[in-house]
Amino acid sequence: MSSTAPPLTIPTSESDASQLEEEHVHKVYDKIAINFSDTRYKPWPRVVDFLRSFPCGSLILDVGCGNGKYMNISNDLMMIGCDRSEGLLKICRDRYFQVFLCDCMNIPVPTNMFDGAICIAVLHHISTEERRLSALKEIVRLLKPGGQALITVWAKEQELDNKKSTYITKNAKACPVHGNTETKNELIIHTPRTEFQQSDCLVPWNKPTEKLLRYYHVFIKDELEHILSGFCFVEYYTRLDAERAMRYINQTRLDDRIIRTDWDAGFVDGRQFGRGRNGGQVRDEYRKDYDPGRGGFSKRINPALEMEKVV
Repeated sequence: MSSTAPPLTIPTSESDASQLEEEHVHKVYDKIAINFSDTRYKPWPRVVDFLRSFPCGSLILDVGCGNGKYMNISNDLMMIGCDRSEGLLKICRDRYFQVFLCDCMNIPVPTNMFDGAICIAVLHHISTEERRLSALKEIVRLLKPGGQALITVWAKEQELDNKKSTYITKNAKACPVHGNTETKNELIIHTPRTEFQQSDCLVPWNKPTEKLLRYYHVFIKDELEHILSGFCFVEYYTRLDAERAMRYINQTRLDDRIIRTDWDAGFVDGRQFGRGRNGGQVRDEYRKDYDPGRGGFSKRINPALEMEKVV
């Protein structure tokens, strides 16, 4: 007598989250490493531009480096990569890249070591907000004062100005979802090339012999800024930049809130502020007090008032 396995659910504990990521992120990427690498060879232009903005000799960490497609963008940079997948790291080592195995929530490097960091299409594989926050804080920790990090995630909204992204196939329809998944916290299986039905889902990767399911948390508007606002400065690129970039992202639109943490602005009385929850600030091209020439705030904002705008 056969029994049907219970549906996977959105984790509510640290142990459940760790187990979900182990089974539906880490093990999956180890199984698909070679095929995944074969389909992920073109660098995204925005990431290339970001890396090339650093001066010669800068030390950069690629958090979740995958097959290392950004590791040799510039001979002027000293690139180090880390990833959770042994299969992908083997590909990097075969290409003679400097990489090491670790979890992005616990990166074994000294504080303030790197001039810059990138974390491309990684954060959406972390299954709780607390763990996502932990990963972001870890990336900020390893940056030198004045260092910058570029982080990208998948967006739940695949439409902009009434135009669907190229990820959405014309006339594509999602498979029907039975039951109230939002109430049950069930992880539904996403139908590729269709609108995302909920933020937490399983995205199939089809192999000739089996279908593997990868966990994703696709981000809604302002979600990434909300997480970051408590402990670092945020600068995000324009929607136009994101739409241009999407053509190079395996036909998937980047979240248009690509963020760049920037510790170069925000000094008051000789000290940095912004690390505490009450000191978080966000800067973007729509803020009236944002000075594009200076690349930061023209004045300090009252933290309490600012948090009302951000949260």
